[in-house]
Amino acid sequence: MCIRNYREQIYSECIFPKLDEPYNLALAEAVKFILRKFSVQGIIVTGSVIYGKATKTSDLDIFVINNRLERQRIQKYFNGVPAEIFVNPPSIIKKEMEESTDSGNCTTATMFSSGFIIYDQNQLVYKLRNKSKEIISRGPSNSPNKLQLIRYRIADSYENACDTIETDPHNSIVLISNAVFEAILYKFRVMGKWRPKHKEIMLELEKTDKELFDLAIKFYEGSDFKTKFEIAEKIMDITVKTHGFFEWESGIELQKE
Repeated sequence: MCIRNYREQIYSECIFPKLDEPYNLALAEAVKFILRKFSVQGIIVTGSVIYGKATKTSDLDIFVINNRLERQRIQKYFNGVPAEIFVNPPSIIKKEMEESTDSGNCTTATMFSSGFIIYDQNQLVYKLRNKSKEIISRGPSNSPNKLQLIRYRIADSYENACDTIETDPHNSIVLISNAVFEAILYKFRVMGKWRPKHKEIMLELEKTDKELFDLAIKFYEGSDFKTKFEIAEKIMDITVKTHGFFEWESGIELQKE
C-alpha cells in the first residue's frame, strides 16, 4: 500500500468529536497535517474547545504518539484556530507520567485521562489512559525530604528578596513574587492536590483555601513594597512556615563514578 493510501486509511479510522466551526474544520486539518508529517500510534485532543468552554483565545491541544523515537512540539494555525501539537514516543510519555509524581505537575497524565481519543492503534492510547488514571489517583509524591527541599527553595527566594530590597528593589519584587507563587503551589501539594493549570491557579485556590486566596489577591494588587512584604510574610506563615534560613539535611544521593 502506498504512503498516501495508508494515510487516507488511517484518517478514515479516526473518530472526531462534534465541534462547532471553525474548530471542526481546524481539527480535521490538524489531523491531516499530523498524518502527513508523522507515523502515529495514537492521537488525543483536549482543551477548553473539546469541553465546550471555548473563548476567543482558545486553542486545540493535540497529543501525538509517535512511532519513531522522536519528540517535537509544534504551534500552528489550522482554519484560523491556533493548535499546540505535542509529539512523543511511548517511552517518553510513560516517563513523563511517572515523573509527574515528583514534580507535582500531571499535565500529560491529565491529557490522556480526559482527552478525546481520535486514533488508537492496538489500544496503546487505552493502555496509557489507564496508566494516567492510576497515576492521578496516586497524587503527588510528598516524602518528607521532597517537601523540605521545596520549602528550602521557597524560603531561599524569600530571604534573597529581603536581602536585596534596599540595594535592588525591583529585583527584590521579582524574587518575592516568585516565592509567593511557589508557596501557593506548595499549599496545593501538601494538601495532596496536583498543581492546577496556570490559568486556573487562583480559581482553584479560592475553592481550596479562601484565607490564602485573599492574601494572594492583596499581594498581587498591592502597589508599595512595604505592603507586599508584609503580606508575603503572612503567606509564608501559612504555607511553608518559615521566612528564610532553616536547618535541614537532604537525603543522601548515591552517585556513579
